[in-house]
Amino acid sequence: MGYVNKKESLTDLAQTVIIGCIVVGAVA
Repeated sequence: MGYVNKKESLTDLAQTVIIGCIVVGAVA
């Protein structure tokens, strides 16, 4: 359970970073 939750958290973090880069790219 802990491993799966941690893996999902890393995926969410990666998606957040990617979305952040897209937003910054759109604004810049």
